[in-house]
Amino acid sequence: MMRFLAKELTDTIAILGEEESIHASKVLRLKPGDRIEVFDGRGRLAQAEIHTCGKLVTARIIQLYPRMGNPHLFSIAIAPTKHMDRLEFFLEKATEIGVKNIYIIQTERTERAKVNSERLQKILLAATKQSGQLYIPELSQPINLKDLFKSTMGEEIRLIAHCNEVFPKEDIHMCFEKGKKMLILIGPEGDFTEKEITLSLENGCKSVNLASSRLRVETAGITALVQLNLLNNMLK
Repeated sequence: MMRFLAKELTDTIAILGEEESIHASKVLRLKPGDRIEVFDGRGRLAQAEIHTCGKLVTARIIQLYPRMGNPHLFSIAIAPTKHMDRLEFFLEKATEIGVKNIYIIQTERTERAKVNSERLQKILLAATKQSGQLYIPELSQPINLKDLFKSTMGEEIRLIAHCNEVFPKEDIHMCFEKGKKMLILIGPEGDFTEKEITLSLENGCKSVNLASSRLRVETAGITALVQLNLLNNMLK
């Protein structure tokens, strides 16, 4: 059954947004009476029957499931790559793996000052639907490190992955605590500066290793999320 994001979802009716409506009625050629799944991106899912196929598709709720709590504990702050296709690839895979929040961070060595947030949101939605998840990751506008630390006071554990040998590092599993909210920082291709690492440590971050080799930005982000999710699933 095809799944669509509803811009409005009540106990009795769902209304799709304009783009989702076009996809349902014009691309897939669904019509009144067809069954679909609808979700709100915040844990609510329902089975519905299409009622009208105008500019906005409306559907009658047949079965509404209990709202599901967000199962994701982990957030990631990552510097945007120079080539957008690499950042887009990361966002898609991060969503499939499972991530709560994605912060786009501006650092001294960040190679890209701006991102196309609208396009990135579409990638997150597509990956959420494809992977069968009910929560769309929250995506920030580009943010500097000082503001990032102010915005993430609720994260119980903060980690920073870097390649600077001046600062002692631990393997990521040594800093893991099951069930705790965690934020991990991934820097640009040129790595974080010593000043940025020091600032991060002063704001409660622990320095961690992700691998024995030097990883590209998107690879480091994917590796971090895979390891955190595996640790959370494996540990008692």
